[in-house]
Amino acid sequence: MDPQALIKRHSSKFGKAPETTVFAPGRVNFIGEHTDYNGGLVMPLALDMGVYAAASRNTLGLLRIHSLDFRKYGEFDLKSLKPEKKETWANCPMGMVQMMIEAGRKVSGLDLTMTGNLPMGAGLSSSAAAEVAAGFAVKELFHIKLEGIRLALLGQKAEHEFTGAKCGIMDQAISVLGRKDSLLKLSCRDLSYDYIPFKPKGLKLLIVNSGVRHNLAQGEYNIRRKECADAFHIAQKIKPGIECLSDFTLDLLEENRIRFPGKIYARCHHVLSENARVKSAAARLARDDFASVGQLMFESHESLRRDYEVSCEELDWLVDRAKAQKGVLGARMTGGGFGGCVIALVEEKAEESFRESLKGYKKEFKKAPQIYEAIASDGARTIA
Repeated sequence: MDPQALIKRHSSKFGKAPETTVFAPGRVNFIGEHTDYNGGLVMPLALDMGVYAAASRNTLGLLRIHSLDFRKYGEFDLKSLKPEKKETWANCPMGMVQMMIEAGRKVSGLDLTMTGNLPMGAGLSSSAAAEVAAGFAVKELFHIKLEGIRLALLGQKAEHEFTGAKCGIMDQAISVLGRKDSLLKLSCRDLSYDYIPFKPKGLKLLIVNSGVRHNLAQGEYNIRRKECADAFHIAQKIKPGIECLSDFTLDLLEENRIRFPGKIYARCHHVLSENARVKSAAARLARDDFASVGQLMFESHESLRRDYEVSCEELDWLVDRAKAQKGVLGARMTGGGFGGCVIALVEEKAEESFRESLKGYKKEFKKAPQIYEAIASDGARTIA
């Protein structure tokens, strides 16, 4: 939505113009999947798609939210904010406001009008973008000094307590810290990070939305977290003093394989091998070795498919088709899995033929995939 149109809608709904209008991007993760909540490495980029929020103060002691996308409006007492069981659409921004209040930030009455252009359920972090947009608007509106990773951590806490998804820090971190033409190499163990230049000549990073919706707050995502926690407890007995699963090593895992039963071994193997792929990708990107980076993307998908078991038939079809297509350097599922999106690193001259190759998807799965270009953009910012 054009920011001026959002400002007009806010003014009409609340009877006054917004005092600030902000944007928080969604993200796509280039490589490093399901490592974040294991203290591992991730390498996302902030998209030029995300969530917009127009904000102004009120004197009613209320949080009033108007969601243009959900076509919903709600009023909530700032003294008693809690997760909504019926109006779940409000939980992301409401949770963020509550986290800021709990952190000692003074927040009086607040009016928010929100909209976005991210496909929901596609694994591009629309929930994190909504949290960060709400938090950034509050920060600007009430002149709160809360920068960078500290704002992201409150967004993560909001996700945990208001939506029930025990996510890692990656989604909120890249929404806050994103930089144009860059990937963010982030250690989720100590929150240190580096920017990796990413503006490949003659190549495009394409997002292919499978159209299969997922809900990470339910079921399998939290099961994977428990399986990784079980792996960590075993690893601690072998290597005392480690602080997270990512402190363990592949060599130690293989030496002690008999101690990691079945799926626990497979989950641990994915996390540790994926961390290695992130390190390798960073080194190869520094050399502009995109061919071998693409191979790491294919390897990442196979690990997610076989070891972590978070892919699905539709995602596998898209990656397999990409792998067979000339001019596609790499492809992998991205996000939590069980649906959502695939990313593909494609030579510009091969883009048309790649898109053509995906036409069989509709015949196979009765839906057409949506394709977007991933453009590395800046993080949360004021736009009006």
